[in-house]
Amino acid sequence: MSERREQIEAAAAAARWLAASTSTHAFRVDGRGLIVEANAAALTRLEPSGDVVGRPLREVSADASRVLAAPDGAELLVTFARGDARYSLASRVFVAGPDRCLIGEPPTADGDAETELRRANNELAVLAREYARQAVELRDALEERDRTLWTLERIGEVLPVCMSCGALKTDADAWQSANAFLTENNIPLSHGYCPPCGEQALLEAGLPPK
Repeated sequence: MSERREQIEAAAAAARWLAASTSTHAFRVDGRGLIVEANAAALTRLEPSGDVVGRPLREVSADASRVLAAPDGAELLVTFARGDARYSLASRVFVAGPDRCLIGEPPTADGDAETELRRANNELAVLAREYARQAVELRDALEERDRTLWTLERIGEVLPVCMSCGALKTDADAWQSANAFLTENNIPLSHGYCPPCGEQALLEAGLPPK
């Protein structure tokens, strides 16, 4: 008998907690589909004045028929409406005789699951664009690295040079001028004169050598 009393007291304490909860939403709907009880969280969300009690569930939820037909323990995503605002609860249905109790998790922060989904999709789109941009930058950087490594390997080799014109043998049957080879491999060039050529240029221009 004592154990039975403890169970009743525990159930009563849970019921009091649920009734006063400001986060978990709870409704009790009778066999006619009327809301006969709603806890503090549900009343605050739907009707602060408490007028939701006694109204048909279908007036505040488009999913009323699913709730009324749900078996005991069923899990449903139930959408509620309050004026123009809509929000959804991940809910569980408990059947007690002709009545059904609906207990749901808190709504999303802004009370609108669709808005949350759109925001998540927008964030994913931004991340996808950023990923694509970074992928392009990484590809370009890898290509530049490969070109640089190839150039360094070629410079590190002993390149045959023509004794007459100074062209470089860059492949089995390919010859290039030194300027063309350096330009093609993105090695910056700066033009000027070596001392002997500088003196020759001054003489050709009729100027005294330095």
